[in-house]
Amino acid sequence: MIEAIKNDELKFDKHKEVSLSNSCKDIITKLLHKHPAFRLGSKSDVQDLKNHRFFKSIDFDKLEKREIQAPFKPRVTSDFDVSQIDESLLEQYISTSDRSGSSSFVADVSGATDDDHHHILGFTYSPRFDTETYLQ
Repeated sequence: MIEAIKNDELKFDKHKEVSLSNSCKDIITKLLHKHPAFRLGSKSDVQDLKNHRFFKSIDFDKLEKREIQAPFKPRVTSDFDVSQIDESLLEQYISTSDRSGSSSFVADVSGATDDDHHHILGFTYSPRFDTETYLQ
């Protein structure tokens, strides 16, 4: 999937059940631009996103003050409730192997000090997560 993201052209399937507005397609395209310098947000950071026509109906001052009601509030029973997530997404296998074939990811922080990126030192990710063991 990573190779497809990096190399393939972004296409929107016209035959899907859900249709996307032109402004939705535009923001997705600009957020996923192959070259980081041309991605939406690369020039004026979050202001680029706020100014995009996709968000024209959002009053960001009211949003920041939490004065806007959410249009949809899912009913969940816990932090781990996934009942609102489509089954097909829950069944997808997430490949975390890199080109070397490693099945987990360990951040390369060689040369980093406590002052440099301290929030990722020792970060590891493994695709296997046992919820029952975690909750005990």
